[in-house]
Amino acid sequence: MPTVWRYILRSYFQVFLLCIASFVAALFVMRFKEIAEFATLNSDGLSIFLFSIYQLPYILPVAIPVSCIISSILLFQKMSHNQELTALRAAGMGIRTLLYPLFLGGLFLSLVNFTIVAEIGPRCRLMAKELSHQMTSNNPFYIFNKITEGKMTNAYVEIRTLRGGKKAKDVLLILNNKTHQRLGLMTAKDLSIEGTEMIGKDVSIIYSVAGEGEDNYDHLVIENQETMSTEASSLSKLLQGSKWSFRPECVSFKDLIVRILLSRKKSFWTNTHALEIARRLSLSLTPLAFTMLGAAFGMQIGRQRNKKGILWAVLLTALYLSAFIGAKSMKHFPKAAWALYFLPFVVIAIFSIRSLKRISRGIE
Repeated sequence: MPTVWRYILRSYFQVFLLCIASFVAALFVMRFKEIAEFATLNSDGLSIFLFSIYQLPYILPVAIPVSCIISSILLFQKMSHNQELTALRAAGMGIRTLLYPLFLGGLFLSLVNFTIVAEIGPRCRLMAKELSHQMTSNNPFYIFNKITEGKMTNAYVEIRTLRGGKKAKDVLLILNNKTHQRLGLMTAKDLSIEGTEMIGKDVSIIYSVAGEGEDNYDHLVIENQETMSTEASSLSKLLQGSKWSFRPECVSFKDLIVRILLSRKKSFWTNTHALEIARRLSLSLTPLAFTMLGAAFGMQIGRQRNKKGILWAVLLTALYLSAFIGAKSMKHFPKAAWALYFLPFVVIAIFSIRSLKRISRGIE
């Protein structure tokens, strides 16, 4: 490998790794509440560590492209300001020769991003879901937290105090039984989990039973118990149900293709699994596209430092991110979503090539 290539790639990946570390730290800060909630309700250190690691694929597919454009811009700005770019071009190196190692680096990061988006990310989502389900099956207090945060709409709960995810006081639970279309109410002075059992003190339960016969009146049942013991898993199943829904985001790339082939829908473009493939391919192309974008607008010639290139890079990056977010929310308009996933790459390529041509002619 030529010395110039090693210099370019080393400088590029040094800034890239620093940016990735910053984004990972920001991820743990943003998801600290969820991780802390999981840690509070689960004392198993290994499970807490795995749950934290499973959060990484949520941000890496976006953090990698953003780190790519920051790294390439800073690299060529430094080479331009130190007159290294001018010296290399005076020595006979063209723009294409200087961009070739970055092209290979961006291509490598695109393959890494594709692996994360297509295989690692869905597996981590699924394993995090299994870990949460395993915990909630033994600890209904975790579901109580989801209900109070509005993440579940089939129940209402109030808890005065919750200690260590194992004990609760002054609990009020209203459950909507969708099977019988009836409401049930439970109050308890104390609830605690001991092993696999849930122990309750001063428990009151009110529920209705559908009547039989011509009048078909409901029968109201009221129970008052000084102490109560039941399986914690049975209450968890009652609250969250036993059905799992595997969304396309949790399915591997290979399984997505199999589901498309087995789908009865005639149109490929309206298939939700095909739309998920488009999302993953779009994310996979961004490291290469953003690397070339940063290189094209990070180069400067002349003695005057012009910030116009950075402005163009920021605008084109914002264009892609806005289109990507818009495409995710346009599932009911799949063809428009496909266009939003891939048209920004065409715009980025046109402006990047235009900028490189102007630089090669000495206009910029």
